[in-house]
Formats: sequence, C-alpha cells, structure tokens
Amino acid sequence: MFLDVAKGVPFVLLAHSSFGLSEVAVTVVAISAILGHAFSPLLRFRGGKAVAVTFGVLLALPQHEMLIVFTSLVFLGFLLIKPDSWVVMLGPIGTLAYLLVTRGISLESSFMMCVLALFAVKHFVELKSLPRLKVRPVHWFQSRKREA
Repeated sequence: MFLDVAKGVPFVLLAHSSFGLSEVAVTVVAISAILGHAFSPLLRFRGGKAVAVTFGVLLALPQHEMLIVFTSLVFLGFLLIKPDSWVVMLGPIGTLAYLLVTRGISLESSFMMCVLALFAVKHFVELKSLPRLKVRPVHWFQSRKREA
C-alpha cells in the first residue's frame, strides 16, 4: 500500500517544486496520475481502485488542508460504513462539500470534482448497493449487564 501512495507523489512534487508549473498544470498532472492508476492502458484499462494514489497525490499537493479532510472522512467512513465503495466515495464527496463551503468554486474544488467523477466511474457497479452502518449507534449507549 505504501508503494501505491508513493506512485503519485514524484510526478506531482516535481511538477510543483522542480519545474515550477502553474497550479492548473500541477492539477492536470495530479488528475493524470490518479486516472493512469485507475484506468491503466497497460492493464487494458482495468487498473486499481486509485485510493492510495489519491492519498499520495494529495500529500504532494501544496494544499494540505484537502489531505486532512479527505483522510479524516475516509477514516470515519471506514469506522461506520459497510460497503467499501461507499467508504471510498465519502472522501471526495465530503472534501468537495468542505471546499465549496470554505472556498467556493475554485481550482481545488474542481480537482476534487474530477476525483469524485473518477471514483464514481471506477466504483460504479459496487455503488449500486446502498450504504449501511457497520455499528449500531444504539448499542453504544446501552449499558451492558455484568455477568456474575
């Protein structure tokens, strides 16, 4: 998994720091890294789920705020939601909502919209089932009887 995270980092980091490309060009490189992993031409356009590469790309982008929100939401989804495809979708949906509220329509929200679209296409079949809660919140608040 660590290697998957590291796949998107070099290209985005080089585009941002070494080559000094504009923010739009860096965003295109970032989307291309995710797209290339999800739909690899070498694998007949059947690549991976692109979640780890997305983490790597967000790590390399200069806006670390998106990484924190995305990671927090995916972790929260991992704890609460049962189908993994909905856990994956919670990250871009929540991050996009956060970016639209805090920054409005911007380059960051456009980037996250592209990530959301890529994830929706990649996980389309699995998203047909509705999300369910893993744990039942009612059981959290009930007191447990001690066995004597």
